[in-house]
Amino acid sequence: MSIPTPASLRKVNRRLDRQRREAELALAAMKDRGVTLQHFGRNDWRLSNGRHVSPTVANILTFDRHVAAVGDSLFGAECPELSQTWRWIDE
Repeated sequence: MSIPTPASLRKVNRRLDRQRREAELALAAMKDRGVTLQHFGRNDWRLSNGRHVSPTVANILTFDRHVAAVGDSLFGAECPELSQTWRWIDE
C-alpha cells in the first residue's frame, strides 16, 4: 500500500468536491422545480430536465432522506431500490 502524496490527495478532494456540488445542484433542481431523477439502465442516470448524472452522484441522491422512489419498477413496492424514477418529497 502506498502513502498518498499531497498531489494525489488534492486530486481526490477535487473529485469529491465536484461530486458534492453536482449532487447539491441536482437536489436543488428536484426541490425547487420538481425535476425527477430517472434511471435508464446500468450507469445511465438523468434528470428529467435532460442533464446527465453520474452513477456516483445518483447514488448520493437516492440515499438522501428527501428523495424517494416512485415505485415504477418491474417488481413494484418489494424492491423500491430498482425504481426507474425518483422524486423529491417533503416531510
